[in-house]
Amino acid sequence: MIYAVSSFYFASFLMSVYLVSRSFPRSVVNNIGLFYIFTSSMYVFSVILDYFANNLNYGDEHVLGYLAYAAPSILMFSLGFSACNNRMKISNILTHTVKQRNKYLFTFLIASSVILIYYRLSSVEFNLDYFVKVYRSEEGIDYSINIIEKIAPFLFSVIACALIISYGSISKKLKFILLSLIFITSIAYLLRGNRNIFLFIMLPQFLAYLYVKRYRLSDSKWMLLFVLGFFFAEIVDVIRAIGLQDFVLSDLAHHGGRFTSGEFGTGIRIWSTYMDNQFHSDYLYGESYLLYPLLNLLATFGLNFTTMAAEFSEYITGGVFGMGWNPYLEAYVNFWYFGILVFFIFGYILKFISILLLRSRSLQSKVMYFMLFPLILNFQRIDFSVVIKVGLIVYLCSFILNISIGRYNNLHSTTLLPKGDNLNSKF
Repeated sequence: MIYAVSSFYFASFLMSVYLVSRSFPRSVVNNIGLFYIFTSSMYVFSVILDYFANNLNYGDEHVLGYLAYAAPSILMFSLGFSACNNRMKISNILTHTVKQRNKYLFTFLIASSVILIYYRLSSVEFNLDYFVKVYRSEEGIDYSINIIEKIAPFLFSVIACALIISYGSISKKLKFILLSLIFITSIAYLLRGNRNIFLFIMLPQFLAYLYVKRYRLSDSKWMLLFVLGFFFAEIVDVIRAIGLQDFVLSDLAHHGGRFTSGEFGTGIRIWSTYMDNQFHSDYLYGESYLLYPLLNLLATFGLNFTTMAAEFSEYITGGVFGMGWNPYLEAYVNFWYFGILVFFIFGYILKFISILLLRSRSLQSKVMYFMLFPLILNFQRIDFSVVIKVGLIVYLCSFILNISIGRYNNLHSTTLLPKGDNLNSKF
């Protein structure tokens, strides 16, 4: 039975790729719908591969339930994404002189980078040796972070993305400084920090660079990136878990062997654990999508509220460590198997927001579009209320950036569409 459901998922995956790739304008290099499909599939194909290799430590009934929920969900997403089929104009407006703006941006970028690296070093008492050892294994190290360190990574990423979009107007010297700061700050968070922040710093800049260079990603190239991204994420997961020193000096196979042993096992691990323990006896009927994001925002100002993922981890592990979360399980907890319809709404809303951002003439909107990508990736492992909260933080950072340089609602992006493209693309 699992073989049949696995085949159904693979067919749903291919159909979803076809629908989404045909419903997004070819002039847009980075199709966020395809990105969602590929990232969500990583958490499912890992289960299928391990099951076929007899490396899966979960019961067949849980594997069957997980795959049976994932297959129609991804199809619903692609149908919703395709259903948002409006005629909208994508901005193709050249910027004014941006040299003065870039000076402000570089000032903020350097300042935020210094703050981030300082806090990364202070977290290990300025002992560089800790940067290459096992993640959070040293005793006596304070890993608590303050509000500045929470906001600074997103501000850094927003500024860096804005500069990448303005790449053509930057001198070679400043380009080198920009890329160096992005690389150094990313490595600092990879080796001693948070892989989510690592993704927020690296991913938008990479995609924005491809966009500005007008490098088109065909379906086959997306497939290649999907495979490469799968193994790259596995490497990132191992480095974060065992440290760079052990990663370089020891046998990598000793730490792996199963695709579901690390990050990509989060989905089936959470699903199986929930089904065994029945964490929620009553269905939420949309509370986690409509009410919990508001409560999570109010928690920032002192309201006593715990997110669903944190509450689940507390129930299972006693708060010893976080277990992550899964969008399929959240839909199930809300609406049982009817929760697959939620993904139709997700697809429609994501397409609508993306087009609104792409058609806007402001730099802020272009930056926000690229910042959606790490949000979509993190959605596969965190609950919806946290996605909304992080998204608002990112928007706040881009808003503050525009206000601080005195150009709010007046910043225009560089040309992101290749010449000759139809600006009134039909969706």
